[in-house]
Amino acid sequence: LSYEVNVIPRFNFPAIFLERIIRSDLPVNLRALAYRVERNVLGNQKLPLPEDDLHKKSLVINGTSVKKINGSLLENDKLAPGEDKEGLDTSISGSLPTSSSELNCNWGIFGKVCSLDKPCVVDEVHLRRFDGLLENGGVHRCVVASITVKAPVREVWNVMSSYETLPEIVPNLAISKILSRDNNKVRILQEGCKGLLYMVLHARVVLDLCEQLEQEISFEQAEGDFDSFQGKWTFEQLGNHHTLLKYSVESKMRKDTFLSEAIMEEVIYEDLPSNLCAIRDYIEN
Repeated sequence: LSYEVNVIPRFNFPAIFLERIIRSDLPVNLRALAYRVERNVLGNQKLPLPEDDLHKKSLVINGTSVKKINGSLLENDKLAPGEDKEGLDTSISGSLPTSSSELNCNWGIFGKVCSLDKPCVVDEVHLRRFDGLLENGGVHRCVVASITVKAPVREVWNVMSSYETLPEIVPNLAISKILSRDNNKVRILQEGCKGLLYMVLHARVVLDLCEQLEQEISFEQAEGDFDSFQGKWTFEQLGNHHTLLKYSVESKMRKDTFLSEAIMEEVIYEDLPSNLCAIRDYIEN
């Protein structure tokens, strides 16, 4: 099986994104396809996956079938007959551990690798759908995710408010630039990329932030691909040496948008936990 593609990026698409996608995401995708084909040929016989390959498991959470990919959770698109997708509440609470072989996982096109002696574990990923509330249809999602960091609030705050250094920490975030600052009001530009099988998602967003020192960073889209995108980071001190870092966001976008519902939920269940773990690991080490 060979894969060949010729790409002529638009003038505003950095070529380095494509090079990094080819080096990291494409081999993982091909190995995943090969494994699925071999498994189908041999029936349900289990095949051992090489280290750093894509590990898939399935489980049921609140009656909803969920796929586990690289230690993160992705909800199946299909619901049981008669089940109303509108207003469906899916939550994952407590620890979400991964297998030991997933500790050295590749986190995407920028080659950021988790090689620490701890799994990618988040406290909570909670998704709620409100599609029925949109007059003309579309995708309306509310997401809450949290992680406990072994560090005082001040240390966590200092990392999260150093916006221009975040690309060194967060997988797939290429650019984070401060455009303006007025006391606690900040406008930033962020760009990132996600490599898929037949395409590359290149996201660009301008966010208006409002800081409440060591308590909250709220944000709202000023320019970007969503019809509406707003949320906040909150910082809660747990004792003297731990902080609960919580992320909540509400987003709306048209049904005919390039970002499909499935891709959006993949980002929620796969990329978001990895990002939180990357932030935690950076702060703790």
